[in-house]
Amino acid sequence: MGKQKPLEMITPPNALKAKIGGAMSRIDEDAIRRAEMALESISHEFDDWIDEEVQKLEASWKAAKKGDGDAETLLELVYGASLDLKGLAKTYGYPLVTRYAKSLCTLLDTPERRAAASAALIEAHVATCRVAVRDRIKADDHPVGIVLATELEKQVVTALN
Repeated sequence: MGKQKPLEMITPPNALKAKIGGAMSRIDEDAIRRAEMALESISHEFDDWIDEEVQKLEASWKAAKKGDGDAETLLELVYGASLDLKGLAKTYGYPLVTRYAKSLCTLLDTPERRAAASAALIEAHVATCRVAVRDRIKADDHPVGIVLATELEKQVVTALN
């Protein structure tokens, strides 16, 4: 082997760090307070918005059960609706619905899983989301809500094994 050239380390400048002020930039408490106030001012609409998200989930599941179309595509729509619900439910004050939707996402997150998913288990997830929103179950420590979440998650693990 010939002579090896010495290695030279090049560290590019960290432009992002310079723009935000380094690792310990000052947190703008006023901006946080304004954001919290803005969120509070629209929070009265959260119940309506989460209800709309659950309606989307129910409609996509109803279409998938009816079977007018490609099953994979229809179940992908159910997955998409559950993914949206998972992302929004906690923000809207429904942390248990986030758990239910997350469990449904796990059940349906690949084409293979969608093909093997039990209709009864999907139905249980959709119905549980509806009941939690209908009954305004917002506490993340609701005893029945926790039992339902735990059982749904257990059934998904069993179904995937």
